[in-house]
Amino acid sequence: MADHPFYDTTDPEVNKITTKDLDRQWRRADALYDPKNKLVGKDEGKFPIATWDDLQKQAGDKITKPYNFQLSASPGVMGRNKLEGKERPIDTTTFSIVIEKLREGVYVEGEISQQRVHFNILETGKSNLSDWHITRRAVGACNQLAGNVYQTDLRYTGLQAVDAVHADDFFRPNGHTTDLLVQGDTTATFDANILDEIYAIACQRTPEIKPFMVDGDPYFGFLAHDNQLADARKSTSQFYAEWIAALQGGIAKGNPIFRRATGLHGNILIFKETHLPRGLNASASNVPLANTRRGVFFGAGALIQAFGRHVRNTDSPWKFFADARDHDDEAFCSASLITGQRAYGVTISGSYRRVGSLVVTTYAKDRISGQGDHGQLY
Repeated sequence: MADHPFYDTTDPEVNKITTKDLDRQWRRADALYDPKNKLVGKDEGKFPIATWDDLQKQAGDKITKPYNFQLSASPGVMGRNKLEGKERPIDTTTFSIVIEKLREGVYVEGEISQQRVHFNILETGKSNLSDWHITRRAVGACNQLAGNVYQTDLRYTGLQAVDAVHADDFFRPNGHTTDLLVQGDTTATFDANILDEIYAIACQRTPEIKPFMVDGDPYFGFLAHDNQLADARKSTSQFYAEWIAALQGGIAKGNPIFRRATGLHGNILIFKETHLPRGLNASASNVPLANTRRGVFFGAGALIQAFGRHVRNTDSPWKFFADARDHDDEAFCSASLITGQRAYGVTISGSYRRVGSLVVTTYAKDRISGQGDHGQLY
């Protein structure tokens, strides 16, 4: 191999180090995925983002797991009355997620340019590729959670199609039943007063949205777009000031998740997420609607993030490669990840219903037009 500024990524030990570094950067990038915040785990009944790892699965495979419905309300058997023959059957269904390979690469031309630039091309390339995968993860999660069916390019939707959001899994201010109606109502903005309504719905719906635990206490979360938060700041309700005061008044001590949150209302943590999509016009091929945004209220089991392996039974879903070509005049590197994302849900009475999230469409004035699109289609 030519003498160039790249490690030998064909060496298993070198690749192990670089892939672990990629994975660490990828996970620490935002509040939801940072391991310190403990919002990601293997149990979809306890964590907002559940990670399913399958050492036997490779790109193009499907991971399927059962979902157990709660026992319906029944009086049970009291005292010494006979239980035999009165047992309740366990009602189950399944949830599936596809994993696929997603990769990107970068290159630098000209050996002389490498000599004059004072940075390690391997590290710079790895950092750029990590940032790229972080953005893909955020966009995929937002498109899935917000039900952005208008985006049909699977590279932007967690590597699988987005499930349409059931009417009962929406919340819109002022009693509106479509995103189009929200677009026409400048008072249907995001504010903490609607969080109280959403919370009440989440606790009474079927399936009930369960909270996740932070330091032993139950919490829910809300993903809000920058434009939604800007409207909340302008509100005369003073709720936004209360969110900040709650985080700064001592309640946030101890757990880093509170330092990464934008605000706190009751037991609802509010997070800023730039990649949330616009509302959609269901009567016109789901075209995105200007001056609207879809936020996401979530609890445990909101999103499934699954991982496979490049080679069965290996320990990493990542693969990093670096080399040179054209007689060492062009250096390049690439990073690929085998994964998949899907909003968690089950089929109830023939309709796909979300298990851990609700979509909240509000009026949100566009601050910038035609910029900032990373696959959410503005």
